[in-house]
Amino acid sequence: MIVLSEGAEHARLLPDWDMELVSAYEAHHLLRDALRESDRYSTVIALSRLLAKLQPEFYRAPE
Repeated sequence: MIVLSEGAEHARLLPDWDMELVSAYEAHHLLRDALRESDRYSTVIALSRLLAKLQPEFYRAPE
């Protein structure tokens, strides 16, 4: 999974992070920590979407 990007039209989602290959379990915890610390609306939305795709069973609406 790639969570960081840079380019003329893109800003890094998590600017203080370096790219690293991590397991889904590790990524889930790293992204949740980043979500707690974020104060930017666009970052909160992006992290929430990544978390929902990473482990959808935790982020489904109750039936």
